[in-house]
Amino acid sequence: MFSWAQDEEEGAMINTPGLQELIDRIKKANLNKQNYIQFHDYKTRNVAKNIVYLQQTVNLLKDEIPLGAALHVFSKEDLNKLSSDSHDHIDYRTPGVIGNVPDGFTYRMDFEYLDVDAVLNEGSYANPKIALKFFLRKEHYEIFRKYLSGESTLASLKDYIVFKDDANIREKESPYKLVKPAEFLEKGKMVELVSHLTTGNNARALVRYKDGDEEYCTATNNLMQIIPIEDEQQYKLREDMSPFTLPYSDETEKKVKTSEILYVTHDCGDYKGITKKDDDKHEFLGWVKAGSLKVYVDNSKLGIDEFSQKYLKATETAVDNIIEDWEINEAACNLCVRAALYNLTGDDVLFPKTGSSITIRDKGEQLYGKVEAGSGSAQGIIDDLKAGNLNEYFEEVKKSSSETYVQFWKRIQDMVDNKDIVIGTYEPGHVFMVVPGGLYEVVDNTQRERAGTNLTDTKVELGDRWGGSFARRDFDYVLRIMDCGRGVKFSSGPAYGVMDARPFIGEKDDRIVKFYKYKQK
Repeated sequence: MFSWAQDEEEGAMINTPGLQELIDRIKKANLNKQNYIQFHDYKTRNVAKNIVYLQQTVNLLKDEIPLGAALHVFSKEDLNKLSSDSHDHIDYRTPGVIGNVPDGFTYRMDFEYLDVDAVLNEGSYANPKIALKFFLRKEHYEIFRKYLSGESTLASLKDYIVFKDDANIREKESPYKLVKPAEFLEKGKMVELVSHLTTGNNARALVRYKDGDEEYCTATNNLMQIIPIEDEQQYKLREDMSPFTLPYSDETEKKVKTSEILYVTHDCGDYKGITKKDDDKHEFLGWVKAGSLKVYVDNSKLGIDEFSQKYLKATETAVDNIIEDWEINEAACNLCVRAALYNLTGDDVLFPKTGSSITIRDKGEQLYGKVEAGSGSAQGIIDDLKAGNLNEYFEEVKKSSSETYVQFWKRIQDMVDNKDIVIGTYEPGHVFMVVPGGLYEVVDNTQRERAGTNLTDTKVELGDRWGGSFARRDFDYVLRIMDCGRGVKFSSGPAYGVMDARPFIGEKDDRIVKFYKYKQK
């Protein structure tokens, strides 16, 4: 008996596309033992109550995995790793699967995926032989849940794009030889999947153009499925461009400007289908490469307190991620600043133009920013700010001749406490971010400094590293900042955690401190 459930209260069917066909095949194999389904949400670590025991061989199952699905095979010894930090396992994927991992290559499991587990078992769950993981992208979950529970017909699930230049047409009868002379399906054209002729690594299918009746046989790995998704995240284009009429095609639609707020409504390989919403009207604008989009976050409607809380959460998350991947004595100030800005605004401007993930060592999604100098290093950010390369995004906040340094710092702190975003540079080679919460009271660590413990056993709460440097100059308060310098990493603390007072007040020619306000878009 097969049981499908999202949780104990709901009986809605949960499945990856085509898994029902797999289940039907297993039923036909006269497997009489009880079978269940387990559904994982790796975002929340919530697990549904039912587990699937499938009594069948891997080869049988592999042949039945449909186009666009992914089968992950685990040995018995690997099963205990499923909830650990080790997510590298053997990967098998059918042709046309969403993603870029070739068949047979290792695949790093990310928490942005949902999956359905099926466990092959020898009599009890405690003694499994092989586990099969069917992955479904999180934003596709609700779409497919509705489709497979009968709430939505979603005929477009049969829609595919020819995405290869050499999509050979084959004979329609087994063994499906190439037609002679050679003929090809047109790249960038939409086809409807009529039926699967074979499955497995060398799958063949019948398709027809959306605007035609004639059927053609081709290899399924020539096709990329168009998948509707539900994603309420807002996006903007990185630059004005004309979207493609269809993915992998050369035809384009009218130009879309970077000022437009967009939503992603469809996936197809490397392409995203974008839509503009105006009240209840939705206008589909075409297809763009995924890298052409950037997340858009509108903070304008947040009150001061709500924005400040979000600001602090953004810096806290940035620092926590760095602490997880980097040692305390390793400098990672540029990584913290760029991640905090991205967390708060969705803007990846401070990431290198060549691309980088959040902490580099997390091996996550590549974000492509605007920093060209120094491969995105702290000095690279400083150099691009000085050269004016980031003027579209930042403007320098300068001390006026009539201000004292105390007044200047208070003005900057007041800006941040009232919804401005300000980063600081401590040249050479260091960047930081001013955070809300008011100026930070100076703790004089002069005695610890003279004893040398401020550097070898740094305790910011005792005024280390350079609290004494400010105190001896009669500064009672300093800017409240986030800092991820060498030896000190915190999301809300004093400016003296890494930096001494002299550059802040112009006493050192070889070190310069500047401040830049982010131009919120």
